[in-house]
Amino acid sequence: MVESACKWLIQQRFKGVGMRWSEDGFNHLLLLQLAWVNQRFETLFPHVPDPAVLYSPNR
Repeated sequence: MVESACKWLIQQRFKGVGMRWSEDGFNHLLLLQLAWVNQRFETLFPHVPDPAVLYSPNR
């Protein structure tokens, strides 16, 4: 059941109609997705400013 859920989730997120990924390409996308979900995206790209702070009305 868990394997089925994982397979379904991955296919829903990474495999649209006609899309094909190499194993390396998929692994890169998976790392980005995991960083985003775990709110650690900024650790991968520390030089990119946070848009919420950059365009804050209080700034």
